[in-house]
Amino acid sequence: MDKLFFFITVAVLSINCLAVCSARIVHNLTTDQEALDAFKTRIISDPNNILANKWLTNTSICNLIGVSCSRKRQRVTALDFSNFGFSGTIAPHLRNLSFLSYLNISSNNFTEVIPLELSHLRRLKEIDMGSNNFTGVVPSWLGTIPELQHIFLDNNSFSGSIPTSLLHNNSKLQTLQLADNFLNGHIPQEIRNLSA
Repeated sequence: MDKLFFFITVAVLSINCLAVCSARIVHNLTTDQEALDAFKTRIISDPNNILANKWLTNTSICNLIGVSCSRKRQRVTALDFSNFGFSGTIAPHLRNLSFLSYLNISSNNFTEVIPLELSHLRRLKEIDMGSNNFTGVVPSWLGTIPELQHIFLDNNSFSGSIPTSLLHNNSKLQTLQLADNFLNGHIPQEIRNLSA
C-alpha cells in the first residue's frame, strides 16, 4: 500500500510539474511573440517584403528570418535585422525579450529616439543601431546594462555630448562607435579605459 501511495504521489507531482513547466514555456514564447509583433507594427516600410513573405503568422518565432533562439529554452537571444530596408520606430516592447544578448538593426531607416525601455535588456552584450536616423542624445542608460560590451551608434543624427555615465558605469564595454553624428563637447577621459 505504501508503494502504491508513493507511486501515485510521484505521478501526480510529475504531471503537475509538467503542466507548470509547459505553461511557463508557452508564457515565455507568448511574451517573445508579443514583443516581435509590436516590433512588426512599428515598421512603416518594408521594401523587400521580408515581413510579408518571411514572417508568416503560422511560423514559430524561432524560425523567423533575423531571429535566433536558445535551444534549451526556445527564447529569443538574437535579432539581426541589418540591411533589411526597414523604416519605422523601435517598439518599447522589445524590453520583454529578456534573453536577448544581440541586437542588430543597422543599415535601415529607423527614426526618433531609442526607447528607454530597452534598458531592461540585462543580458544584452552587443547593440548595433548604426546607419539609421535616430535622433536625440546618446542614451546614457546604455551604461547601466551590465553585460554590454559593444555599442555601435554611428551614422545617425544624435546630438549633444557623450554621456560620461555611458563609460563610467560599464566595466565590460570594449567598443563604442559614435562616428558621423552631430555630437559636441569634450570626449570623456573614461574612453581610454575601453579594452578594444
